[in-house]
Amino acid sequence: MNLANVFKGDLFSFTSLTAAINLLPPLPTSVDGFAKFVESGINTTTVVVEEKDGKIGIVASAPRGTIGRGQSSKKRRARSFAVPHYPTFDSIMASEVQGVRQFGSDNTMETVEAKLAEKRADMAADLTNTQNFGKWGAIQGVLYDEDGSVIYDWFDEFGVARNEISIDLSDATINLRDKMIEAKRAAEKELGGYTFSKFTVALPAAVFDEFVSHPSLKEAYDRWQDGAFLRADNRKGFMIADNIEIKSVDVADVGNGLKVIPDDEGFMIPDANGLLKVNYSPADTLEAANTIGLPFYMASEPMPFGKGVELQAETNFLAYAEKPRAIVRIRFI
Repeated sequence: MNLANVFKGDLFSFTSLTAAINLLPPLPTSVDGFAKFVESGINTTTVVVEEKDGKIGIVASAPRGTIGRGQSSKKRRARSFAVPHYPTFDSIMASEVQGVRQFGSDNTMETVEAKLAEKRADMAADLTNTQNFGKWGAIQGVLYDEDGSVIYDWFDEFGVARNEISIDLSDATINLRDKMIEAKRAAEKELGGYTFSKFTVALPAAVFDEFVSHPSLKEAYDRWQDGAFLRADNRKGFMIADNIEIKSVDVADVGNGLKVIPDDEGFMIPDANGLLKVNYSPADTLEAANTIGLPFYMASEPMPFGKGVELQAETNFLAYAEKPRAIVRIRFI
């Protein structure tokens, strides 16, 4: 096997690598069961969003040299946000595939194709988890970096206050159904012209357990289907107040002390068409410049003297809510 020629072949071309990494099946991520994002690619590295009365949306494009659409109200403002760039690196050394058995095999030798597929899957998993965390950041209203620093606080960026209610689960006299309706009313006031079907309440695991054990729920469901609710594992979700689904976020930790949802907070998320958006920018390569962005990219660079190949995979995305106050934070005190 001439490894030097293999590393320079079509297998490692930018187009082939990018197509393959985007064909990998997406990993199940917790955000998918809680919120629906509208995803689209853009051909720039910035997103220009327009805000009016707390609502943000994409500004219409216009030919260069023209003024573009005017701002008819002092309350309408446009802001530009850089799309975060998330690269990850790996490599395949000739020594990794030369004379090495495939994982789990007694007599089949490792191939460059198999090693590339393994690396590609590992890198895609990391990037998928990064996207998942970024989408949860849109729900929380804060986009955090890997080290815990804040990239964007959407409420600060747009000068609006959080929409929130507080619940004391130690108070046996409160009615949780009524508190959920209170939160729903707060969200409905912000949704305006959005069409919506239901609301999903995401709760951290420990809070969820307290929530379902609260006396007001036990009493409400005591006679429902002969007490089936009280015997069931309800983490996958249950309905309350007609169209409010309560669900548990069982795995919240993502490392470095970061969580997709804080330990003492929950979020009521409207299932509203177009409320949550994700924009993908082009890769940081000449081949991708000025093209419509894809969720993932992958590129390679041969090492000197055919020793191996370096791999880079990346995602460039910005996730946000068009109207941040439509997502109600529930603080548990």
